[in-house]
Amino acid sequence: MKYICFFLLLNLTVLYSCNHKKNYTSGVKVVMPTKIEIYSPFGADTSRAFLTDKHSPIKIYTLINASCATCLDKIEKWDKFQSENPDFSKVPIIPVCISKDSFAMLKFLFDSHRIKSMHLPMVLDLQDSFARLNRTVITTDAFTALTDAENRILVGGDPLENEKVRAQFLDAMHNVK
Repeated sequence: MKYICFFLLLNLTVLYSCNHKKNYTSGVKVVMPTKIEIYSPFGADTSRAFLTDKHSPIKIYTLINASCATCLDKIEKWDKFQSENPDFSKVPIIPVCISKDSFAMLKFLFDSHRIKSMHLPMVLDLQDSFARLNRTVITTDAFTALTDAENRILVGGDPLENEKVRAQFLDAMHNVK
């Protein structure tokens, strides 16, 4: 009987937690750290203008762990995604990279040309403070959000891996423009 009660209690807890996810449309703002470096090994724009571009009504922020080799795959996926999707071609994509190895793996992959080409400039979070500054919306290393011009989150999720999230991004983009 104890096992049945425990099992039922566990199921109720899991169901309750799944139905109460964070609401990304509540106007929560993405906050950028002050100690950053713009890294662009293939000659893309290295100014900070794309971070504060008021001419762009929307931006996509994505958090990438640059100490993780499989996570670095996302950088190439975002670059390819932006160049192959006309709806996303004019949207600034801001990959915010965190690292436990001072970005050594990231820089090695670019210097050794294992990552061949890249049009997106990357934001290197030198003090790993992006997650701390945005702890109300970032619960794991996987964070991606579409924001408005004032960096308020409109939609959260990964449009690279999830068609439903991609549709939500497109819908929000068409409503903002």
